[in-house]
Amino acid sequence: MRYAGQAYELTVPVADPVDGGALSVAAERFHERHRERFGHANPGEPLELVGLRLRARGLVDPPTLRAPAGADTLADARRETRRVAWADGAGETPVYERDRLPAEGTLDGPAVVEGCETTILVPPDATARVDGRGTLVLEVA
Repeated sequence: MRYAGQAYELTVPVADPVDGGALSVAAERFHERHRERFGHANPGEPLELVGLRLRARGLVDPPTLRAPAGADTLADARRETRRVAWADGAGETPVYERDRLPAEGTLDGPAVVEGCETTILVPPDATARVDGRGTLVLEVA
């Protein structure tokens, strides 16, 4: 929660169920925490609930994981070569597209694997293998 227009928030627990009563208690807790942290509070000012975190338990069916579509060969997944600095010196290093790595494909380091969510560095003494579910498994010598 935060005072309307503020750029920072304080975390305040909210009772279950989240209803008007629970939010009123949370507002009181916010003012108390604000006073403790910053030395003042403004109970008459409007508050904003910026984010809500929750914990839940339940049983769900496991996801069906499919083998990655990928490219037919490792060469098809190669995007370019870049100069990369490694612990033992810099050198030209192949760069691969993560989504195009073939299922069960293996590449020896050094290499860079770029994906939409991350970039993976495969050191010179490592091997990267794409398992049947598309997970990239690195083995370092």
